[in-house]
Amino acid sequence: MKIKFRSLRRLSVDFENEPVCRVSIQRPRSEQSRARKQAEAKVNHVSSEETRSLTVGAQFRPLHRANGTSRFIVQNGKLELRSPRFNAVSQVALPPFQRFNAKSAFTLVEILVTLVLLSMIVLALMAVFSGIQRAFRASLTQTDTLEAGRAVMDLIANDMTTMTPSYGVSNIVFNGSGVQFIGPVNFAATLAAYSSPPSPLIQPLLSSSSGASRTNILENIFILSKANINGVPSWVATGYSVNTNLTDGTLYPLYRFYMTTNISAGPPALETMYYSFAYYPNYNNSTNWSHLMDGVVNLTARAYDTNGVWITNGYTLPAAYHEQNVFSLGSTLGPSQLWFFSNAVPASVQIEMATIEDHTLRHAESLAGVNQNSYLTNSAGQVHIFRQRVWIRNMDPTAYE
Repeated sequence: MKIKFRSLRRLSVDFENEPVCRVSIQRPRSEQSRARKQAEAKVNHVSSEETRSLTVGAQFRPLHRANGTSRFIVQNGKLELRSPRFNAVSQVALPPFQRFNAKSAFTLVEILVTLVLLSMIVLALMAVFSGIQRAFRASLTQTDTLEAGRAVMDLIANDMTTMTPSYGVSNIVFNGSGVQFIGPVNFAATLAAYSSPPSPLIQPLLSSSSGASRTNILENIFILSKANINGVPSWVATGYSVNTNLTDGTLYPLYRFYMTTNISAGPPALETMYYSFAYYPNYNNSTNWSHLMDGVVNLTARAYDTNGVWITNGYTLPAAYHEQNVFSLGSTLGPSQLWFFSNAVPASVQIEMATIEDHTLRHAESLAGVNQNSYLTNSAGQVHIFRQRVWIRNMDPTAYE
């Protein structure tokens, strides 16, 4: 078999049924210099002397490549390179060529084992990635809950510090329907009107080994204060209430009440502000009510006197002041309901609020009845509690003499 080729340093040679291989031809240095000179003299001309003849005297098969050079086996023959510039005959002897052996391929069992191992690795990575995503979402949810809780607590505390005595006449009238207040209310903390659901939420204490539980209580908090609004001295009534009677399925939404009247207004105007908050709440009235956040499962306000004593149903003040300016009413849920009149306001108030995480709240809203209450009861770990002590700057010490 003869194959003609141009004088190149690396040539493609086709051995009929064998793969195409590349043969390296190394010229002597003198021959290389002579070829360069002839190439410079003949730029676009190909001389017949530049044609070489490769004579194969036997069948050759490629064995392997080493450093970019193909090597061949000589079987009962020789590789001859004949040319006017190559007068010698080169012979190369190499180890016997080993053809492809089908037994050296991967078996089906090996492939299946590899696939199983890869699947296990992928599943492990997916589990790790899913755990990271859950932790990231939980962190974002907790951050949002904490930010919203702190913002609401700051708002309540700012309103609480401006509490001001009205110095109005207070009379308490007991009638067939309960207690009736005649006169401005300076501060009040009363139990919310629970519906079922939600009833007072009872949750276990996670750190308690004795199985103790915590009862979340909702109170309506009313605050009377003074402010200068657009240059006009005014009475400002603010209140905080959790609506427990919504029919659209929303759980524990917290609303803020806001109403003002001129400072010269008499007691009837101040009484109207309290009654609008406590007895005739209209949460849909955007003029006086604004929605702050959802998921407030606990909201309480504890009043303290100048000695730091918690004012409860058994608290004793001088008879005249106790009967006229402070009224407390016991509760089956624990804390007493309080009303302050005339010159009496608490010396300090401790605000406590508990909120539930948003994703837990949305899941609870999709449930109903016993399932909803059971789910919320078992979600104590998703409840965040905020507590802050607020000192009343406008407190009148004579109320505690």
